Amino acid sequence: MKRDRPNPDETPSTSPSEEELLVLEMKLTQVILGSLGPLSGAEIAGISGLCLEDINRWSEPYEDAYEWAVVILTRRVLQRNDTFQASLPTIEDINRAVYTDPGRTCLLNVMGMFQKLLGTAVGHDAEMLAGTLGPELLQQRHVFKMLEGMSEDEAMLKFTKHLAQLYFSVYKEYWTGLLVTMPDDFPITEEKFQAFVTNMNSKPDQPI
Repeated sequence: MKRDRPNPDETPSTSPSEEELLVLEMKLTQVILGSLGPLSGAEIAGISGLCLEDINRWSEPYEDAYEWAVVILTRRVLQRNDTFQASLPTIEDINRAVYTDPGRTCLLNVMGMFQKLLGTAVGHDAEMLAGTLGPELLQQRHVFKMLEGMSEDEAMLKFTKHLAQLYFSVYKEYWTGLLVTMPDDFPITEEKFQAFVTNMNSKPDQPI
């Protein structure tokens, strides 16, 4: 029988307060991102300092406390990413920001927590996933709004540059190390790549 979709925000008695959510986010996010396997409810309580009885009550609609915690924290990092993107006026500004330490940390948290979520039952059900997290958080709505009204070629170029910057930022150490080892006459440097993805008017056939 298909499981009902969990709703982390049902009522104050069945969901954490904003203060408790902040505690979970601050104390548990990096632990879960670095963990090799699921945490027990007791481990989550011990790390966060929250009451195990409360955690068991909040996580009752889920498979276990770990799935509940991963859903809660994925929503938190997605919400922070959504707020981050909403504060920037253009897709080039987003590209520039995700190369900074705060922007990259935000991106890495989103990518890492989403991978953890895909390992849970919620992550294996597309309908439940969208309903639990909220489609507005999964749709990169601010990025796509920035592409509205553009020609197909212009939108494709800007979106491709955006995806390239996200990939570069996630694996920044690898790409930085690779590019500095290339011969002097290699046409791409890290500086040239960053100039290209953050320049509003740059095209493949134009000099940067």
